[in-house]
Amino acid sequence: MHTLAVNAVLRSPDLLLTVASFQPGFHLDTLPLLAAGAHIPCFHTAWDFLPWPEIAQRVRPFYSRLVRCHALPRGAAHLISLLHVHKAMRARVFCAAVLFGNLPLLSALYDAATPFALGFPRSFVTNMAAANGHLSTLCFLADRGHPVTSETVDTAATEGHLHVLEWLHAHHHPTVTPTEYAMTGAAMHGHVLVLAFLHAMCPFGWTTHAMDNAAGNGHLDAVQFLHEKRREGCTTHAMDDAAWNGHVEVVQFLHVNRTEGCTVNAMDRAATHGHLGVVQLLHCHRSEGCTAKALDGAATNGHLDVVEWLVAHRTEGQLGTALQYATRNRHMKVAYFLDQQLASNNNHQVEIDQLFERSIETVQLS
Repeated sequence: MHTLAVNAVLRSPDLLLTVASFQPGFHLDTLPLLAAGAHIPCFHTAWDFLPWPEIAQRVRPFYSRLVRCHALPRGAAHLISLLHVHKAMRARVFCAAVLFGNLPLLSALYDAATPFALGFPRSFVTNMAAANGHLSTLCFLADRGHPVTSETVDTAATEGHLHVLEWLHAHHHPTVTPTEYAMTGAAMHGHVLVLAFLHAMCPFGWTTHAMDNAAGNGHLDAVQFLHEKRREGCTTHAMDDAAWNGHVEVVQFLHVNRTEGCTVNAMDRAATHGHLGVVQLLHCHRSEGCTAKALDGAATNGHLDVVEWLVAHRTEGQLGTALQYATRNRHMKVAYFLDQQLASNNNHQVEIDQLFERSIETVQLS
């Protein structure tokens, strides 16, 4: 009888899987989830400095598997039973549901009485919901004791979710208020409607970082709004960074409407990154000038048009030094131009092939 009973169990797929599920290791149904989530680092720690879109991209394969599992017959109940066994997966499932605003899955987790210890501050998931614009999810979490903080407001503002900000202001003001990071983040990403809301509701806490970051990222409409509505102004970083990133319209606006000006970094960085229009604007309308870094940087990165213009209109830098940078980085058109300039200026011809070989040897030795 005993042998017959054992054979009956071993020959029954359902019974065998049930018995095996209580053994050490991983349940068969969890293997796809574990494989999809293997590359996901620990939440809250490794991801503190990653942008939310990148976080979503990393979690999406895991979430897709999760949704398929949850959508199966008895999917929710089966998933909950798996999470009771595989505790290490709980936080990832919970955060994935919040990240993508999956209320049915979150409800299933709470209905099963599994609001387990997450291993990180409970406010992290409310910030996650706010960052991704999932207002229903944020309300769900707040109703169940997950704290709403100033960081939640700052995150919603930075990501441009006006509807979330309006809800937070209506239900949590004045106990929860935005900080400087809300204004700076909204300006950095060009969220003008959010800036207008914050300007109306939060007259204090603004700094020059807002316009500096808006200018550096090329958000002219945000720069104009801050110029017209606020009094904090900006610093020289605004024009320097706008020039660095080639935002010629922002540079023009700041030159005409603001008095902070810029530094030599503006033309140096614009030249280094090949923004000839910005270089010409600064040369014609500003007095800060540049340093040898302008010509050297343009030559290093192979911006022939910028090199030609600087040689014709500026005096900073040494042609020989720029030639070495160009040849070292194999920008031969730039090197040929500089070689011709040296030949005409010094009345001797530099052997470009030899200089190129010397530069390569220098790189190899270093």
